[in-house]
Amino acid sequence: MVDSIGALLAERAGRLASAPCLIDAATASVRTYREVHERAWRWAAGFREAGLVRGDRLAVILPNSVDDAELLLGGAIAGLTLCPYNPVLTAPELTALVGRYGAKLALVAPSRREELAMALPIPVRAIGRAGDWPDALPAARPEGESAPPAHPFVLIMTSGTSGGAKACRITQANVLWTSARTAEAFGFDETSRYLTPLPLYHINAQVVGLLAAIQAGGAVAIGSRLPAPRLWEAAARCRATGMSAVPALVMDLLDHPSMPPETLRYVVCSSAPLSASVRERFERRFGIPLLVSYGLSEAGCFVSYGRPDSPMGSVGQPLGCEVRIEGEEILVQGAGLFEGYDEAATGLALRDGWLHTGDRGFLDADGFLYVTGRRKDQINRGGEKISPEAIEAVLLECPDLAEVAVFGVPDDRLGEEVAAAIVPKTSVALTDDDLWDFCADRLAEFETPRHWIRIQALPRGATGKVLRRELREAWGR
Repeated sequence: MVDSIGALLAERAGRLASAPCLIDAATASVRTYREVHERAWRWAAGFREAGLVRGDRLAVILPNSVDDAELLLGGAIAGLTLCPYNPVLTAPELTALVGRYGAKLALVAPSRREELAMALPIPVRAIGRAGDWPDALPAARPEGESAPPAHPFVLIMTSGTSGGAKACRITQANVLWTSARTAEAFGFDETSRYLTPLPLYHINAQVVGLLAAIQAGGAVAIGSRLPAPRLWEAAARCRATGMSAVPALVMDLLDHPSMPPETLRYVVCSSAPLSASVRERFERRFGIPLLVSYGLSEAGCFVSYGRPDSPMGSVGQPLGCEVRIEGEEILVQGAGLFEGYDEAATGLALRDGWLHTGDRGFLDADGFLYVTGRRKDQINRGGEKISPEAIEAVLLECPDLAEVAVFGVPDDRLGEEVAAAIVPKTSVALTDDDLWDFCADRLAEFETPRHWIRIQALPRGATGKVLRRELREAWGR
């Protein structure tokens, strides 16, 4: 296996120069391996020209695009540590993240350049049409030294907000190993065209889409979060052979009358729980396998990979890594595991070489993994990981609330939805609209609670800790 992302891209460009590498899902326009290799090096040269050196951190606050994919590759070549953030986060949230993790430069969409240039404490460059880059990138020859495999490639956030978030340090060696296993598991080859509508600020799109396709010498189609009516159209336009999805997208596809193109051989579903009944409905309706898989950022993406013959309710089998169950908790060991958090909590999750996932599950006699629940309070809303404590901190700024507890409740489409149990101050009549208005400029849309539950007092244990479990049991039906 090659020892760096730059070396992987150089080898593929040398062998498959005119083959498709990146596809714009909106237009089906193709960039070849030669073009992507040369443009990635131009990005690396642009970062050097901007004063960034190996080891510096780069904040990437962008929607999906082929330019976004190329700059991630260029950042890897330059030896930068990429800090990709959800582009819909508010300016205060992004300011907190940038300050906390020490980025030297921020790349943003032109529509947010003025706002974020005023808010962020670092230089800002606008990327895309009417932006500073990529049109003005310097010319650069695709040659030079690549970053070493142990070099940190990316800091991936485990939750969607600044408060309570943890950043996973993931090396180039980690993602190269996991992406190679992914390409093997799903049968990627040089004829593959894999569509990922998932965001490139998540490890899934980086590994399962971008890097796994390059490992196999195939192509990856990059799209925004396409709604169901447009997703099959994009798959047909790009002649996709495989596609990523999350449970919310699977549910939306089932609710829409359109059908997948004949080129599509399977859909990979991950990021949030999916019931066996939904998988059965999907496969019966569309006639293609739904490969339900399991992973997490700390594992460098996937731990287990779904197969067409995976038992209903399972999340497939581990490939290349070891999984064991200890006291019902899923533990993982393998070369894809992250280097650690950028916080002091690493020792709680990574002990003696084993990742303690916080998820409950079991292995059957044939080695198929089943996930039965989570030990963590973190909310998983359609793949977006949300910290309850961070939302509580914002809501408690409301002068009309005495107490707040945020928790996840089951949702057929998203897996979980955000709920907030609130204790209003005496004689204050807050409507749902009042609360949503309060959250509008303080929280991202996906973080804002959809369910407001008014109670007289929060349930607490002997030590005064709020018992979220009791709230979920009472209101999560």
